[in-house]
Amino acid sequence: NMFTSIFTLTMMSVDRYVAVCHPVKALDFRTPVKAKIINVIIWVLSSAAGIPAMVLGSTNTNNGTTECALQFPDPYAYWDTLMKICVFIFAFVAPLIIISVCYTLMVLRLKSVRLLSGSREKDRNLRRITRLVLVVVAVFVVCWTPIHIFILVKALSSHVPETTAVMAAYFFCVALGYTNSSL
Repeated sequence: NMFTSIFTLTMMSVDRYVAVCHPVKALDFRTPVKAKIINVIIWVLSSAAGIPAMVLGSTNTNNGTTECALQFPDPYAYWDTLMKICVFIFAFVAPLIIISVCYTLMVLRLKSVRLLSGSREKDRNLRRITRLVLVVVAVFVVCWTPIHIFILVKALSSHVPETTAVMAAYFFCVALGYTNSSL
């Protein structure tokens, strides 16, 4: 599920932030039991995010072709657009902000420690960590932006053609989003 992947990546960023910036608190916060609890919470939230699809999902058959779709109440366009905007905010914008803030604070913390020590070794480590942070955030943005933009355009535009090329682009964007979990 998209939400599980994104929420897990977001919590990993929070976990790294706590480990680097608050190492003493990390001793209490980063335990196997709490990790299991957080994973259960992620799965519960992800499952809750999927409830509208389970409740509103149905199939339509036209000319021998069966199509899965969400059947929103009237006015359909309002609820469809609202759903897509909520997914954009909760599955992309909020996680991106949390990930970016965590990694920015982590880099700033490591820079301040490096300035206090003046060590070349710590300077080299800081550059490595900074690159890693930039790569993690960039990969998240590159992998998830296309599908969210695609969905937003479809939600906010009244006429997006359902051509083979558009559908192929859609499925490519979905696959690109899920590759983020494997990187």
